[in-house]
Amino acid sequence: MTKKEQQLLIDLKKQASDDFLDMLNSDLGKVTEEQKFCSSDEWFLLGKKYYEKIKGECAADKYNAEMVRRCFTLAALSGKSKYQKLLSDCYFNGLFGKGEKYDEEGMYYLELAADIDDAPELYTNMALRYLYGKGVAKDSLKAFHLFKVAADIGKDGVAARYVGEYYDGTIEEESIKESQKDACEYYKLSAEQGDSYGQCLYGKELYSGKNVPQDYDKAFEFFTKSAEQNDPNGIFMQAQCIWFGFGVNEDKQRAFELFKKAAELGSAQGALDAGKALYLGEGTQKNVEQALVYFEKSAAGGIAEAKDAIEICRKEIEQ
Repeated sequence: MTKKEQQLLIDLKKQASDDFLDMLNSDLGKVTEEQKFCSSDEWFLLGKKYYEKIKGECAADKYNAEMVRRCFTLAALSGKSKYQKLLSDCYFNGLFGKGEKYDEEGMYYLELAADIDDAPELYTNMALRYLYGKGVAKDSLKAFHLFKVAADIGKDGVAARYVGEYYDGTIEEESIKESQKDACEYYKLSAEQGDSYGQCLYGKELYSGKNVPQDYDKAFEFFTKSAEQNDPNGIFMQAQCIWFGFGVNEDKQRAFELFKKAAELGSAQGALDAGKALYLGEGTQKNVEQALVYFEKSAAGGIAEAKDAIEICRKEIEQ
């Protein structure tokens, strides 16, 4: 235990000897000298009682929130990573307050948990915070190394996908040499671990055939797995395959419905292709007014091609 942890434990126990133990007496019955400082599990259970009070009353209940903080902190200082992770989540979720100091405390306990437990999700959680600068100074390179640890020793699908995005240059980091083949390997690992976006990205590798032998059948399988998790990227690529008959029988009507679904879930490219189908009357009846709606969605999502399509539709509608 570090000096900081030792001092924090002393301070918390001193606080507990006053107002805190009064509450322990009423909640747990008479507390003997031997029972004053409970085990980590008992501190957690007591903290959970105060947490339930917050949920049942109001999130602004500062007294119960402070009791949760004290109990969960004492549980966390026992050295059990599950309680450190729990306390970290409470800080990050704003249970005790919002601001830089609370995020820093959250990161502190998250790092403690990772030092004890090599669980990949802990490394991934830390990596995401370093990547986006949440609760810690932004450090893209440190994030990369944490993602790689999680992907390599923990086979974490999300982490593997991020490693792939570093390698193919999607995430810019000058000190990391781009490698499309390495990216492909990590996308494959991500896909095999069930990450929906990783499945889509690896499916694209199989679809293009640039870094692995082209295989439309397998590509469609991975797009379908991604789509089954309601990933708009996977749904869009599944629709593309069905539209052109790559790895599956061509069915423009079915593809059109999938383009619309992808668009509804936020895919700007899906909105573009749904608009094209409506404008051309392929896979559905021609409807320029509806096509315009989808082109506008696509343009709002940053697709430049949709802007030209909007002008074409408007001119046709005005005629």
